[in-house]
Amino acid sequence: MNREAARQLVQADEGAIDELLAIAHRRMEKKLRALKRPKAAVGLCDSPLGKLLIAVSGAGVALVHFVESGNSERAIDLLRESFDLAKDEVQAARVAQEIRHHLEGDLEALVSGVDFALVKNPFQRRVLKSLAKVPAGAVLTYEALAESVGVRSGARAVGNVMATNPLPVYLPCHRVVRAGGAVGEYGGGVEMKIKLLRAEGFSVDAQQRAIRSPLWGHRQTRIFCRPECSAARRGRNSHFVMFASSDHARAAGMKPCRICRPASAGP
Repeated sequence: MNREAARQLVQADEGAIDELLAIAHRRMEKKLRALKRPKAAVGLCDSPLGKLLIAVSGAGVALVHFVESGNSERAIDLLRESFDLAKDEVQAARVAQEIRHHLEGDLEALVSGVDFALVKNPFQRRVLKSLAKVPAGAVLTYEALAESVGVRSGARAVGNVMATNPLPVYLPCHRVVRAGGAVGEYGGGVEMKIKLLRAEGFSVDAQQRAIRSPLWGHRQTRIFCRPECSAARRGRNSHFVMFASSDHARAAGMKPCRICRPASAGP
């Protein structure tokens, strides 16, 4: 082999080695990225709903946990499965302030984004993403929420999802009630659920177990009616959301029924 041929062979070998190194580097980058877990700031804060354990990631609020309900260690363990944790009372306090303002009647106060990282099950994620679309001042039944994700007769399964919701208030499980308006259970306690519903304009009966809703909105026609309206009685209950007032219904993009003329109805 002459000198020129040897030189070309060396260059070819170097090119092949460079290509192999580049491939190896790309593969290592993917593995290193997989090893780098996202970070979450965690803090304890007082609120009108009691003491809250709050976690905030780069994507948004990842956890709102009612400390007085127990299982705080389990909540921390769930966070550690997905995040590297750092104590940060400032970020937690900002979220607690949004919740405080919401309970004071500012229904546009919950401006922080939401991180679904702790919601691993696909069905749970579907239900909670559908729940997130229920606006303030509106409630729907467990049955209606189940049907919104294509699962008829799935009220019990939806109830289980509500019970394990890692982001109450931000993913508003307090806006899900039993058929007939019974308030139902809540992770932070029934009194907290009632407090949230009242903050959004709903009245609760003397036994504090059922809401009184003056208006029903049909999720398909986008029309809201009085409950006694003939148009409302013809629809399936699972297609309705209940509104605290006509203002809440209009804010959700609903139009008043021309038959019962509910525009002046209120709680």
